[in-house]
Amino acid sequence: MDVRDLLQRASTHPRDSAERTLYIVAAVDVALGRSFTLIGGSAVHFYTGEYRPTDVDLAGRAGTEERRLLGDKGFVFLGPGHRHVELRLGGDVHLIEFPTSGYDIEAVLEVRLENDLKVRVISLSDLIVDRLIQATDGTLLIFEDAVSLVVAMYPEIEWLTLEERIDREAVTLPGIADMLVRVRAAAAKAMRS
Repeated sequence: MDVRDLLQRASTHPRDSAERTLYIVAAVDVALGRSFTLIGGSAVHFYTGEYRPTDVDLAGRAGTEERRLLGDKGFVFLGPGHRHVELRLGGDVHLIEFPTSGYDIEAVLEVRLENDLKVRVISLSDLIVDRLIQATDGTLLIFEDAVSLVVAMYPEIEWLTLEERIDREAVTLPGIADMLVRVRAAAAKAMRS
């Protein structure tokens, strides 16, 4: 399947659907000939089903030349000073960003879209850790993302793995263990409601 086909498939799904985002990721993978990993708010949406407008963050290096190549494949290259490209599907504009740091991905989930077409999504544990790390700065929206993840995915969370990872992160970020306690308390309260 080529980039044009994948973008056409993406456009058949609603703007606020995880499926659209996954097809966009597949189009980027095919356009650049390697796999990227969906991270950030769009990954939260994938796991929780709760949509809030966000860009499509992809882990994996995509320098100016890669972004320029995407510009030749149906995306809009915004110039060398930008970390993202735009994608216009119908009347919708999606920003695809390639953060240069901040993601420590230990595991990914491979999601099969159809036939042999797969895309990568940051693992649930890694995404929770990421949200906890970012929430330590007091950002309420990121804290709410972490709570939403725990509520939506509670039975699937590998708590021992998550707590071991938090212990490792606490060496350099002491507030993260307390953040996990706060998120679990908020999630427990939300699940009782």
